[in-house]
Amino acid sequence: MISDDMFDYDRACEYMEDAAKLGSRPGLDRISALCSLLGDPQDELRFIHIAGTNGKGSTACFIASVLSEAGVRTGMYTSPAVCGLRDHYRINGELISETDYADCVSAVAAANEELIAKDGDGATQFELETAVAFTYFRDKRCDVVVLECGMGGRADATNIVKNKLCCVITSVSYDHMQYLGDTPGAIAAEKSGIISCDCPVIVLDSGGEVIDVIRNRCEQTGSRLFVVDPSSVMYRMVRDDASIPSSGMMV
Repeated sequence: MISDDMFDYDRACEYMEDAAKLGSRPGLDRISALCSLLGDPQDELRFIHIAGTNGKGSTACFIASVLSEAGVRTGMYTSPAVCGLRDHYRINGELISETDYADCVSAVAAANEELIAKDGDGATQFELETAVAFTYFRDKRCDVVVLECGMGGRADATNIVKNKLCCVITSVSYDHMQYLGDTPGAIAAEKSGIISCDCPVIVLDSGGEVIDVIRNRCEQTGSRLFVVDPSSVMYRMVRDDASIPSSGMMV
């Protein structure tokens, strides 16, 4: 059990890392109960929700960068973290501070301990991290949050959000088959589960049954579908220095 004292940064990291032992448990019941105890901070935010097999993180970065440059106060939540636990959370490209991280984890941990006392079952690490994101971006009054699914979509913890400005689905192929299914169509059905309201949907055409499943989901929810043809995507070489060889990175 935790005390009533606020965590410092090290203790906050320890609490989050300890939650990793619970593993991955898809479903929305625990994250919904946890966020309810926090006052449902996600309901005060607007989201661009991103799912897919590959390219979610880079797509999130592209969208967040464009919005930030346009003067929109933009939060971005991505996973997995690359450079430490704070790497999940950015506002206009700036990493969450150690102080803000500790404060948000303290609030989420207190709610989680209340959940454990009530139901005997605590949130997973990803669910805690997601609740931290909602709390942080609400407290910092973000205009828009670019939100990356952790796994799948329908039963992913991020999918409790209601106010979706847009849904984006990148390429869809085989991944996490033990949770999402063993066919492209089944996996697409899980990922298209983020399409839960009448909002624009942008999807990369992965072909075959994948696009049919996503189109059907859009029809069910009254969402307008925009399909991106991979062959129409153009790449431009960006070089800061003329000495960089032409084989450099393309973006």
